[in-house]
Amino acid sequence: MVKSANRLSTRSTSTSSILRRHISGPSTTGQSENNETDQRCPTAVAGRGDAKGTIGICCYDFLSTTLILSEFSDFLSYSRLLSKLETLAPDEVLIPASNNSVTERVRLTDAISAHHTQIKLVNLHRKYFSPEHGREQLQKLMTNDRGQFLLHRLDEKYYCTSACAALFRYLEHQYEMFFFEKSVHIQVQNSEKCAFFDLASARYLGILVDFASSNQCGLAPGFQSLYSILQATKTKMGAR
Repeated sequence: MVKSANRLSTRSTSTSSILRRHISGPSTTGQSENNETDQRCPTAVAGRGDAKGTIGICCYDFLSTTLILSEFSDFLSYSRLLSKLETLAPDEVLIPASNNSVTERVRLTDAISAHHTQIKLVNLHRKYFSPEHGREQLQKLMTNDRGQFLLHRLDEKYYCTSACAALFRYLEHQYEMFFFEKSVHIQVQNSEKCAFFDLASARYLGILVDFASSNQCGLAPGFQSLYSILQATKTKMGAR
């Protein structure tokens, strides 16, 4: 991946911290590793017409250079999408802006804002959400290992591939980030045979965040949450 740091200084002050952290250079000794693992910029897409209720997500993990793709059917409350965002812990969510689906976009925006107040929502024109362009990007950027197999799995997943197209265009034109060919690892996730926790329970039980160490929920410092047990690793890749 190549980035142009000199030209970024001309951008407005609203530039997301997700990229500032990425281009700020090597981390200092006292910097928390949690800051690095949060460097992600996902895209969410709500289906229309016959596919109404279908959600496609594309998320790029800066730490592991992995592109995560997921597409699933969701409810009107967007409960599965909200659970997915809780797992990804993004800084920004890109959503399609279209005059043909204002009500759907408002409902999606309100659902994300109500449950994830720390997430910055960015509206992109729907013309950038192109499944054809997204598939071309995947063919060009994905590593050779299992590439054809993953592309076959994405044959009819139009919404996550369209999210991929919008995400790479956003990174390229907003932040001037470019990727070498065959440099991105692809991971396709599905929601089949998965158990879903409501967000309040997942947060209180410390499934994704070590509340004991962050002194939240009034838990004692010695409290062993599920996250704190699984997080006891020696390397960054082990933590991933």
